[in-house]
Amino acid sequence: RELLEAFPELKAIARKYPDELSGGQLQLLAFATVLLERHDLYVFDEVLNHLDRGLATRVMGYIASNLAGASNTHCVIITHDLDWRREYPGPLYVFVEGQVAARFAAGECAHDDTVMAMILKRKTHRE
Repeated sequence: RELLEAFPELKAIARKYPDELSGGQLQLLAFATVLLERHDLYVFDEVLNHLDRGLATRVMGYIASNLAGASNTHCVIITHDLDWRREYPGPLYVFVEGQVAARFAAGECAHDDTVMAMILKRKTHRE
């Protein structure tokens, strides 16, 4: 129910067949499906691909507020889009050929020709 309130678009696609959905609708559906169960670790690989900017902003806001803000929940977001890095600062790991090539603290930047993994804030029971 929480997901339907956050993403009312899900109601509109509920009765459609997969071949009737756009790339963005399929991406949103895949994202929502992952969230049906709670986990300690979420890895989102290019979760914002195929989404318009407004919906992508809401997805990132949901991840930051509802998942990364939860106790003992870790979120890794893999992206090539540096714009999200500026809006959601956190540790950034740059991977080159499958290896960690660099780590950047919040506020630092990286080259846009690399794969980035942003790790959003984590809370522990001690915080």
